[in-house]
Amino acid sequence: MPSIYSSNRALRDPNVPKGRPIKVITSSASVTPRDSGAVVICNGADLVVTLPITQEGLWFTIVTAVASSGTGTSVSPYSTDKIQGLGIISPTDNKDFINSGASDAAGDFLTVVGDGSDGWWVADSRGTWARES
Repeated sequence: MPSIYSSNRALRDPNVPKGRPIKVITSSASVTPRDSGAVVICNGADLVVTLPITQEGLWFTIVTAVASSGTGTSVSPYSTDKIQGLGIISPTDNKDFINSGASDAAGDFLTVVGDGSDGWWVADSRGTWARES
């Protein structure tokens, strides 16, 4: 399966502002408040990126670098937080946003911003992302 990281496309992508830190993961991982502003490149299939407890102004961009034939890339909020946006009605705490393996592509991404109260808001995205049922 093609990887945007191995072809270096992630570093040339015009949607990734210059100077932003890049964190490459090859297995499921958690990000911390110190990682805020980072582009997290998921260089493996079916990885889960776990977000910290929401804090106002924290933000992360999670990039699918390897297309999946399984679950797909997942972004998981803290258990008392929710991810809101993309037309999701009645957001719920502790539900992942998933870039489904049925339709994902290298270069799909989700940018979330912490509100410090309810959780995370989707600020930008590419590809099809859906809330865990």
